Amino acid sequence: MLQMSARPQAASIRHAFSIDGITHVVRARDGRNLTILDGVDLEIREGEFVSIVGTSGCGKSTLLNLASGLLKPSSGSVRVFGDRLAGLDSRIGYMFQVDALLPWRTVQHNVGMGLELAGVPRAERNQRTAAILAELGLAGFEKHYPSELSGGMRQRASLARTWVTNPEIILMDEPFGALDSQTRLLIQDSFLAFWERHRKTVVLVTHDLGEAIAMSDRVVVMSARPGRIKTIIPIDLPRPRRLEETHREPKYNEYWQMLWQHLKEEANQAMQGL
Repeated sequence: MLQMSARPQAASIRHAFSIDGITHVVRARDGRNLTILDGVDLEIREGEFVSIVGTSGCGKSTLLNLASGLLKPSSGSVRVFGDRLAGLDSRIGYMFQVDALLPWRTVQHNVGMGLELAGVPRAERNQRTAAILAELGLAGFEKHYPSELSGGMRQRASLARTWVTNPEIILMDEPFGALDSQTRLLIQDSFLAFWERHRKTVVLVTHDLGEAIAMSDRVVVMSARPGRIKTIIPIDLPRPRRLEETHREPKYNEYWQMLWQHLKEEANQAMQGL
């Protein structure tokens, strides 16, 4: 049987994120206060890959928006490498559900936009964008426009735009959810190989339990709204990983069943509250 206890942590481990007592309340249309998140505590180690799963409406994306500095919590705090977050932080990159590529800019100019805004000289921008596009299999498409790319290529371009600025933390909100199943598997494998080479801190929000298991060091399960952390499951599978091989690991099905049992309980509770 799988053990739920976390692995022992050395005192020297550096935390990329410390989320302390985050509560977030919004005003509903009828004037009532609606608690989206309630007392969330979470620490994420530098270089760790963590996925967050939960039922729809439990506050997963809200938590990501709070962690990025896009939203300010009603109470509690977020610290990035020990510094209290008080707005957008250049150490954090954010990849959204949709690619949001600008249709009037080429792939090269879309990917290099963050570098351009940061004042990076053109020659260096071109060099860095060319390198990242080649690493993600988009060499030769620099001059293409988004409308000329497949969905998978657009997502890779979006990923390149996030990574080219070299952030220390990557936040990802369902980045592969809109892709067809075959393309999604290929992009997941490509991204996982890319992460293995660079080992940035990644926080991934996903509805796909297989994706969470295959990619992550730990999976955070959130309760139904108001969102709280129900449990955290360490994923003890060998790295480097390829999805096809990971799905055949005996532990994979055990992890899937464990996560599904937690989510089913929360989904039933959410439906009873309708």
